[in-house]
Amino acid sequence: MQINELFIWLIQFSPIIGGVVILCLTNHRKNLAPFIGSISVFISWIFSCWLLVSSIVEEGNLFISTQHEWFSAFNLNINIGVMSDGLTAMMCFVVTSVALLVEIFSKGYMEHEDGIARYYVFLSIFIFSMLGAVLAVNLLQVFIFWELMGLCSFLLIGFWFEKPQAVLAARKAFLITRLGDLGFVVALVVIWNAVGTLDISLINESAAQFSSVAIFVATFGLLCGAMGKSAQFPLHVWLPDAMEGPTPVSALIHAATMVAAGVFLIARFFPLFELSGDVQSIMLYIGLVTLLLTGFLGIASNDIKRVLAYSTVSQLGYMFVGLGLGAYVAAIFHLITHAFFKALLFLCSGSINHSTDTFDMRNMGGLYKLMPYTFLTFLIGSLALCGLFPFAGFWSKEAIIGVAYEKNVYVFSLLMLGVLLTSFYVFRALILTFFGKFRPSKSFTDKDMHVHESAPIMTVPLVILSIPAIFIGFIHFAHLFEEMLLHANPYLNDTHLEHHFHLFIPILSTFLIAGGAFIAYFLFYKNAMSNLKKLVNNSFLVKILDKRYYIDYFIEQVFVSRLLLQNLGNSLVYFDKNIIDKLVNGFGKSSLSIGRIFVRSFNGEIQFYSFVMIAGLLACQIIIFVVSYYILGS
Repeated sequence: MQINELFIWLIQFSPIIGGVVILCLTNHRKNLAPFIGSISVFISWIFSCWLLVSSIVEEGNLFISTQHEWFSAFNLNINIGVMSDGLTAMMCFVVTSVALLVEIFSKGYMEHEDGIARYYVFLSIFIFSMLGAVLAVNLLQVFIFWELMGLCSFLLIGFWFEKPQAVLAARKAFLITRLGDLGFVVALVVIWNAVGTLDISLINESAAQFSSVAIFVATFGLLCGAMGKSAQFPLHVWLPDAMEGPTPVSALIHAATMVAAGVFLIARFFPLFELSGDVQSIMLYIGLVTLLLTGFLGIASNDIKRVLAYSTVSQLGYMFVGLGLGAYVAAIFHLITHAFFKALLFLCSGSINHSTDTFDMRNMGGLYKLMPYTFLTFLIGSLALCGLFPFAGFWSKEAIIGVAYEKNVYVFSLLMLGVLLTSFYVFRALILTFFGKFRPSKSFTDKDMHVHESAPIMTVPLVILSIPAIFIGFIHFAHLFEEMLLHANPYLNDTHLEHHFHLFIPILSTFLIAGGAFIAYFLFYKNAMSNLKKLVNNSFLVKILDKRYYIDYFIEQVFVSRLLLQNLGNSLVYFDKNIIDKLVNGFGKSSLSIGRIFVRSFNGEIQFYSFVMIAGLLACQIIIFVVSYYILGS
């Protein structure tokens, strides 16, 4: 059966239909929410698989675009519809695959939560929003779902709204991503003004019609929006704090939805970025800075979720570097492989927390015996993240690093430093969490009596995710993958960027991974170099890392508290009190004064009323006489 428009609409709307059903049917049957949510996403996953297979059968040439008139104003006609190509087909498959496993995992992780129905409704809207952005046929449609994703992230990060930290984290994520979205709005207006349409295909087709100024502003605006969603420096500060939300939400945000949306947006409009070399260079350097800065932060964090969060930002830096180098295919390849192994790692951290009731790695240790399935799957995800052969991350990272070697040797060197940093913080997390002796916190009085492997409802999704974390990288050998992505953007100049395989790159990467692992082993397992470790822990560098380079301090204390709340706030208070209040109060006092005059005139005496009436009539006659005289006289 051929894929048609209805099937594509079902991919997008199945999750939101499930959310509506949850709202309608689970007032007294909250236990139905996980089942309904998972079934709705499963239906979406089935049709996504169908779409991907159809695209593969058509060798990437499958293109579906349907539009229906939405509204028309002045010379702007906005349609609503769906568009599917090779890029869309792969993104839909990745999003629905990860989302389905997150929904199933959440059944076990959130089983004791009172707001389980609310959680699944928010999750359904979130998935619907990401699929809507992926399948959108025009830029305005993308923007609507883009903002809806921001709202859902706010609701899910602040799911435990009784916790002040969760509320602050949700607010921070919402405001900072909105800051990036200002650039998106500017880009939307500039693009419409330049080509007179918001249709994605027509925009890419008309890329050559943009003036040099318009192409710079449009691409830089889109880049700002992508930086906000994908948490690139300096807008990266919201992502680590987003760990205050439920862990399955973190898996979804960090793997397949929110942060992936920024990279997808750039990939979707890559023909525009190809024509703006300056913006591509900016994107390259932003990716490099983000990759290294957050890599160092991952070393200094003791919260396992925050380590993974910094790892996500760092890996997104690799994708931005790839796009900045013009390696469109390699960047999307890394986006796909990263989605699976990062979702696996976050769900593993959720499994650990569910058993130990902590995310602090200093209160873990020795869990490989107590949680063997979680340990094995976490190890697989870690090796994929490091980029060790033959795991998924190896193939996608090698593609980006190989292009960097051929295009810019300095970028190549910094990317290899990123490999070493990744290996060190990953193996540090592995050792502190799973090896050595169990180190429970003081509140954990029963020691390891309650530490046990998670239920199958949580471990089965881990095992399933570990399969693509091992094998999905082998699509590197299928040229069909590249063809599907290149057919998705037929207006590209030369983004394939075929690079020769350099054997020394994977060999060097393997040595760097092994080096990072051995450093972590000696420092945190053998406890060798204890004096050096104490010296390092008390160093100025570690203090800077602990304070996140004081970037959060500057944003929250200097920019928000002092500049906005104190200076701008005081100015607004002065304006409110001395201008607005006096103006409003003046109108009120004037009304009262006029009212007093009229009140005195109503004294209840008939003679006075008769006098006023006659005087009024005489005044009217005099006015009429005077006006008539001047009119007739003229």
